[in-house]
Amino acid sequence: MVGDDLMIDDFDGTYDRAFSERKLRKSPLVDVATMLRSIHYAASSVENQHNDHAAVTALLPVWYESVCSFFLQTYRQEVDAANIPEFIPDNTADFSIMLEVFMLERALKELQYELSHRPDNLTIPLKGILSLVSK
Repeated sequence: MVGDDLMIDDFDGTYDRAFSERKLRKSPLVDVATMLRSIHYAASSVENQHNDHAAVTALLPVWYESVCSFFLQTYRQEVDAANIPEFIPDNTADFSIMLEVFMLERALKELQYELSHRPDNLTIPLKGILSLVSK
């Protein structure tokens, strides 16, 4: 609630789910995974638009890894500083597994959306899915 008369909700961005389902508590790593998938989507969109520019496409994986690494490092530092018990897994392996599962789930949702609305963009979620399952 912001102020007395303004309420902000539905940051989920998944309009095909019922409001009651969107209100359910979920791991905060779902949002982290969504952010990482958004970064991947941005890099892949630029790659698709500029695939004839080798210099641009060569830098995109470096940019993607750098931005994701910085985001995750900062996220973990802020969560650790907040000292909220059981907010996210302390164990790095558990954290990584959960994050990868949520990223895969998000990429599959993207694939479903692109199949229905923008088939020209299918390569973006497909690349994400392949990179996640090949680890």
